[in-house]
Amino acid sequence: MADRRQLRGEVQARRAPLLWSFVYFDGRGEMIPMITPIARSIERQRQVGIPVLRFHWRWSEHELRQAAHMQRTFANIIEAMDGQTHGVVQTDGARP
Repeated sequence: MADRRQLRGEVQARRAPLLWSFVYFDGRGEMIPMITPIARSIERQRQVGIPVLRFHWRWSEHELRQAAHMQRTFANIIEAMDGQTHGVVQTDGARP
């Protein structure tokens, strides 16, 4: 019985530095509808003859600022918990 307790203590001592070592954050945001035209592609059609739609889409300044704010907030939370961020915190909202 004592060997079992000793083994359990050793396993827990080895695992202790790994417990709660990594925390992942996932942010959600909103996209403001953009008024951009949807162009029909006459050259490309599906098998049944329906034209393929092409969407002209890009990130707006609102979404980029929102993502940058989210990343800075998460980095501040991690630093407040005496943690370290792994990787670069993007200040412009862009992904590497």
